[in-house]
Amino acid sequence: MYKVAQLVLSVNINPQVITGSWRYGVALQWHTLSSVSRSDGGFDTTRSEIGEALYQLKYQFDRSKIEPIAEVAAQQIMSLRVLQYLKAMVAVPPSNLDRPF
Repeated sequence: MYKVAQLVLSVNINPQVITGSWRYGVALQWHTLSSVSRSDGGFDTTRSEIGEALYQLKYQFDRSKIEPIAEVAAQQIMSLRVLQYLKAMVAVPPSNLDRPF
């Protein structure tokens, strides 16, 4: 487990290697740690710290999460010492194009 300190937020991450049609891929952490359905049809969801930050950004439109998430990602890239070999970064596309940003 890594601890990445930042100006705004300190986020625990646990990088996970992901495989695909690329040489090397890594996810910073699992987004959802658990999710249990409630009798009212909703869910009690436990997210990782980075997962919660992403949730706040995506669904609560909290723009203050952009910089901390970007810092964690940038620090992880720098720690891997792959920047000189990096040719592309592929972000997951938005699932809803109607969001305000």
